[in-house]
Amino acid sequence: MGLADALRERAHGPALWAALGALAFAASAAADSARLATVEMLEDAAARLTAEEAAGDPGFRPLPGARLNAGYSRSAFWLRLELPAAAAAGERIVVEVAAPVLDRVEAFARVDGPWRLLGAAGDGVAFSARALPHRQPAFAIALAPMPTTVLVRLASEGSLTAPVRVWSEGGFHANAATDNLFFGCYFGFLAAMLIYNLFLFASIRDRAYLWYVAYVAALMLLQAKLAGYADQYLWPDAPALANPANLLAFAAVVVCGAQFTRSFLRRAPSARWARRLIVAGQVSAAAAASLLLVASYRLATQVLLAVTVGVIAVLVAAMVKAYRGGYRPARFILLAFAALAVGAAAMILRQFGAVGFDFPAERVFDAATAAEALLLSFALGDRINALEAERRGVEAALDALQERLPGALLEAQDREREHMAAELHDAVGQNLVVVGSRIRALAASPRYGSDASPALTEIADINRETLDQVRTMARSLHPAELDRLGLARAIRMMAERATAESGLDFHAALGATGDDLPPDRRLQLYRIAQEAVTNAVKHSRARRLTVAFGAERGRVYLAVADDGTGFDPAAVGASMGLATMRQRSAMLNASFAVETAPGAGTVIRVLVPLPGAS
Repeated sequence: MGLADALRERAHGPALWAALGALAFAASAAADSARLATVEMLEDAAARLTAEEAAGDPGFRPLPGARLNAGYSRSAFWLRLELPAAAAAGERIVVEVAAPVLDRVEAFARVDGPWRLLGAAGDGVAFSARALPHRQPAFAIALAPMPTTVLVRLASEGSLTAPVRVWSEGGFHANAATDNLFFGCYFGFLAAMLIYNLFLFASIRDRAYLWYVAYVAALMLLQAKLAGYADQYLWPDAPALANPANLLAFAAVVVCGAQFTRSFLRRAPSARWARRLIVAGQVSAAAAASLLLVASYRLATQVLLAVTVGVIAVLVAAMVKAYRGGYRPARFILLAFAALAVGAAAMILRQFGAVGFDFPAERVFDAATAAEALLLSFALGDRINALEAERRGVEAALDALQERLPGALLEAQDREREHMAAELHDAVGQNLVVVGSRIRALAASPRYGSDASPALTEIADINRETLDQVRTMARSLHPAELDRLGLARAIRMMAERATAESGLDFHAALGATGDDLPPDRRLQLYRIAQEAVTNAVKHSRARRLTVAFGAERGRVYLAVADDGTGFDPAAVGASMGLATMRQRSAMLNASFAVETAPGAGTVIRVLVPLPGAS
């Protein structure tokens, strides 16, 4: 078993399924200690209100489900939370805005006196400068003996989607630990898939694996950014990288995912039409990310989202077309798209309030991306199986071609010989006959006198000799007597001519005519007999040659025997004559045997089944 096979076997083994189990457990283990506070919302269209001005504005209205969903808005939004009085001295709560990609979130509180800033958070704020060192904007607030009003201001160039959760301090940290466990399993699983497929690429050198690795790496970066871990661990002191990194990671997921699919479809002829569209989508995604150099982050993100929708539509259509065209590995890609669609649907339903606040939509989306990565890896494994099956099919076809090629060459050679024999007989032979008749007429004519007769006689002799040679050549190319006399008599005539001047004592035992065989099969059997007789005349040093031909038990048999010196079959090996006889026997579906030994003579035996014989 090679490295690739071993790794592939491990990929489908218990280890990865255990990782999936841990992932699912972490996804279902979200702490439920969050409790909703009464939250009201005010839109600041000019984004200029201070905390004092916002607090006095009568435009606050209830925010259902404590979830802000303003989309891509240029406004700032103020949230007003009424917190209960402290139940115990020193009691603290945590207000969490579950949106790590918001640019800036600020919290203000007032107990007695003016509003004061509790702190700032968001991916536009350095991690060390955040109010609470956490991946999501969060603010720890000490409750007063009386109810406390808290204002939270949100502004972002990206989408303003922000669930607000109020936790006890212990519940917040317990939930953070659950989150870390879940994302530890999630990113660990993706890292395992990345490393595993990187090893496969190093072993197999299939670029589809390399693009899979690039896609998973880009997906890990994007998910780390969306979850807030990238801001916490990768660039904690460089908040200016937050938005560009988010956009570039998103574009990299689109480009690498599309390139993976394009490479994957290389073996699917039915989906070739999609390749140019995929390339156009990749170029468009890169161009959308480049808009950040000349336009706002908001515009670049919106363009990239529109391009992504188009790319996904092309990829799904291409995979459906490939699967319908018989490319079975595409089914795993379609399942991966389906898993991702489930996760995206959960997020959309959560954003639009179709499911409750406690529904773990983010976890469903993360689990869906993990399932997608696994299914894409399965698709690669299935593609290897398909390529292996294709390779075996090609090898089988080549083997069949190699077995059939010598017979096809012999058939073509026989057809060409028949054509040449006909041309020699009908064209050259007839012309020579005409020339001979004209010469004889000239020789008999008194017009040329007796002086021309010797020359004309010599020409006539040459013409007759040439005609005999042409007829001999035509006969050797294609035995005309085979069509005229039948197989048995043609074999006898051929053997008599071959042995006429050799001194061999020839004996024929003809028990059938061979007319039951089709013409092409009669020709092949005649050529086998011709080759066997020629070999005996030239090499056997025999005194006697016997050719037997007959029919018995639904088979035609041919035997050519001599009492010559024989030979060692192992020493002769695959000589051209023996190889040709064997090949012609195979074309006849006949058995072929050579019985010989040094000093014991040689017998060539062929048994040909008659048409319709069982």
